[in-house]
Amino acid sequence: MVVNDSTDAIPSALAVEQFTALGARLWTDWARARLRAVSGDRPVSQHGLTPREEQVAQLVASGASNKDVASTLFVNAQTVEYHLANVYRKLGIRTRTELALAWQDGDRADPVAG
Repeated sequence: MVVNDSTDAIPSALAVEQFTALGARLWTDWARARLRAVSGDRPVSQHGLTPREEQVAQLVASGASNKDVASTLFVNAQTVEYHLANVYRKLGIRTRTELALAWQDGDRADPVAG
């Protein structure tokens, strides 16, 4: 079943409320996942990066080449380049060195684990 109708978001939001009120945690989690799926919402980091952009940024900042990042994340090098360009734009930087310097300021989670 393909869900792409935005009207599905309303019943999903109501389901979240009802399942939460009933204390049905598993059903609440399911309804939240469905709501994210139909609304197109994606989690973002404090820097506005998607989880995949965070992973790419962390690996590149640690010195990995695009080819190494692609291999680690099971994607192709062009996908890494795409995400890296988004990271540069969102962080207002232009080089891998700037990324590494910006990234060393804070502790980051394991990029592969998410």
